[in-house]
Amino acid sequence: MDLERIRAVIVDDSNFMVTILKDILESENRIEVVGTGHDGKDAIELNKEKRPDVILLDVQMADMDGLTALEKIMEEDPTPIVIISGMGDKAGKMSVNALNAGAVDFISKTSGPLSMDIRKKSDEIVGKVINAAKTNIASFEKENGKAVKGKFIPEISEERMIVVASSTGGIRALDNFLSILPSNFPAPIIVVQHMPQKFTKYLASTLDSKLDLPVKEATDHDEIKNNQVYIIPSGYHGVISTWKEKTFISLKNEPKLHGVRPSADYLFRSASEKYRDKLVGIVLTGMGEDGALGAEIIKNNGGFLAIQDKDSSVVYGMPDTAKKRAGYDFEGSPPEIGKKMIEMFMEENP
Repeated sequence: MDLERIRAVIVDDSNFMVTILKDILESENRIEVVGTGHDGKDAIELNKEKRPDVILLDVQMADMDGLTALEKIMEEDPTPIVIISGMGDKAGKMSVNALNAGAVDFISKTSGPLSMDIRKKSDEIVGKVINAAKTNIASFEKENGKAVKGKFIPEISEERMIVVASSTGGIRALDNFLSILPSNFPAPIIVVQHMPQKFTKYLASTLDSKLDLPVKEATDHDEIKNNQVYIIPSGYHGVISTWKEKTFISLKNEPKLHGVRPSADYLFRSASEKYRDKLVGIVLTGMGEDGALGAEIIKNNGGFLAIQDKDSSVVYGMPDTAKKRAGYDFEGSPPEIGKKMIEMFMEENP
């Protein structure tokens, strides 16, 4: 594929949105719009006919929705897809499911299907289409995580914690990692997943409904408990704080770091100050360098660092940057990382 001329397809049931998105993409000389459509069936046919490098796909459409079309495309002829999502519970949940089904990224409409505010996201939209064209779509052919069979009991050990950094392609990676862990996995898991505001609550509720482990979106001053997964809400940095021998998640509205908020570096640094050699850091797929500084701090304090391998990463940027800066103790796919955590934290009960 010639990245100087990315072949894009746009599918949205609003003629207005198709026109605006086409105008936005074609304002960038590296992108050529080779086809447009208005429902999921169009998306499937255009993918076969035009062989695009990227599909920009609305998630809510009449006749056949974007999620259904995406699942069929990823099954039959995988292509990088950036989904377009409206606001609201239904759209939010569909967006998380689409990301788990294979979409590499998504763009949120700010205030409804015909929002003029979409033009304010021109740079974001162009950037996400360009980045999507660079992703490792073959990674989506990897098998989903499946819980490890056998009876495991929590290992009797000192207080420990797992912190996770995740970005582009990370919804599927998180699912595959967390799905491996049994319901009695003892340690708390704190996750930074780069997403637009309001969507982390849909991620938390979706994961909670399907995993053995309980998952929630963290709130300010949440007391951290074992056997719980916390998702740091988008729009805030999450830090670990201690008061009266109890440990909490504090949400901070500090400036963005690496262009993101939450940033894994904030979380990793504060967690390492508290847990030091009892902390496990995990860096999953993602664009950029968030988590690399935090990974270095974890390693310097004697903690354990696991990173996602290149073959299973949609984007190898974050794991690669962490690897180059901090080294690592374990490298593998998300299910392999999950199995490693069981090995570290639990004992098999014969």
